[in-house]
Amino acid sequence: MLKFSISTNDIDRDYILRNTLKKYHFQDADKEQLTFIYDEICNSCNPYAIYRINHRTTGVRYIDESQTAVCAITLGRAMDDILEAYKEEKLLSEAYMAECLAGELLLRMYDIFNQEYSKFHRRYVNRYVFPGDVIPLTSIQTVLEDIYDNHPLEDREIVANEYGVLLPSKSVVFYALLTDNPKQICAGICASCGRTDCEQGKALMVTDSNSTILLNYGIHKIMGDKLVNDIKVNDIKADDNSID
Repeated sequence: MLKFSISTNDIDRDYILRNTLKKYHFQDADKEQLTFIYDEICNSCNPYAIYRINHRTTGVRYIDESQTAVCAITLGRAMDDILEAYKEEKLLSEAYMAECLAGELLLRMYDIFNQEYSKFHRRYVNRYVFPGDVIPLTSIQTVLEDIYDNHPLEDREIVANEYGVLLPSKSVVFYALLTDNPKQICAGICASCGRTDCEQGKALMVTDSNSTILLNYGIHKIMGDKLVNDIKVNDIKADDNSID
């Protein structure tokens, strides 16, 4: 098992705040509170990724015929502690803000994972495959077994129950399909990706009266139905050029 830390210093703070304000329809007056919560998250959490080259047959042809890594990224237990503290104090607006910010951070962590993986291994992440897509959610425990290489349960931070519910809650597990071609690297966020040869972005659509935009399944897995339903097409398009 390999692990690397993901520094929040590598994530554009202003972009996260601006995008969260617009995407989830907060008011300008909420920016100060969002900023306070974002800084609390960054000061408390130690995000990281863990992964191994996959050697297990999944029964999914395009996974089994490709070189893949089995991976997890997480904001860690401290994120859950922050959310629980807000809920215990009945600060539900602050808890919702923290949920939205955590989702945006996880989205950015995909891109950082892609870039860091290529630095370490000189191969590129071409696309993601998530449990709940072509692989049943009940397989998450098996995926984690592969990632942790059968390390004792007490040595693991990321765990899942039989229904596929992950702890820490702001965690995602996935297979990363790899390629030797740097032009086929996944952008991490489909809304800003210029690739036309990728089926990943066709897993989820957000539509309004004027247009439709395609979001990947990873966004749905991170955000959940409620947050995805809060997103409007123009909110996503507005800051595409700000993603570096």
